[in-house]
Amino acid sequence: MTDVWHIGYETNSDGTLKPLHRFYIVLFKWLWALNEVTADHLPVFNKTKEEYIEATWQYPMAQVNVKKLSGGSQLSNEELREYLVDDNNFGLLSRQFQILKPNIIVCGGGSGLLCEFVIDRIYQDFFFEKINDWCYYCTAIDILVIDSYHPSSRISNTKKFDNMITAVQQVYKLKAYKESLNKQQ
Repeated sequence: MTDVWHIGYETNSDGTLKPLHRFYIVLFKWLWALNEVTADHLPVFNKTKEEYIEATWQYPMAQVNVKKLSGGSQLSNEELREYLVDDNNFGLLSRQFQILKPNIIVCGGGSGLLCEFVIDRIYQDFFFEKINDWCYYCTAIDILVIDSYHPSSRISNTKKFDNMITAVQQVYKLKAYKESLNKQQ
């Protein structure tokens, strides 16, 4: 029988599994919460690492890196900007979005550059309404773009998790409100 590989774990030298770096744990927490939040429900981050990792089996997720070259654990905003304006990178990234067809896009880091790139270049033919400091929503294609911190960012959990999910809940509340108005007409 072949072992199933899971992105949430890496194998120790003795063959046992251990949870991955906190970068992935942050992604898994976001993934879990984004699938749990509704207009009427705000999830509480009170699970263990293992519970978040296991929850990822339930939800589809893709991670797309803008920087397509190896090397370096950090990228300045200027370097990021160079990647984003390069037509070859744009073509590849645009194709990845066409294949993935996401309904939620979390732009992790880049001080707004990634979010601007997604809205202004990848989805340039559509209007995204700014809902709050985190969220942009396009009704026409039902895509939510979240301008977030990088998963490795050393900031408080409140900022990284609670504030983001509260902002997403505001989008869902607004959608529900607009839908109720449309039903009344």
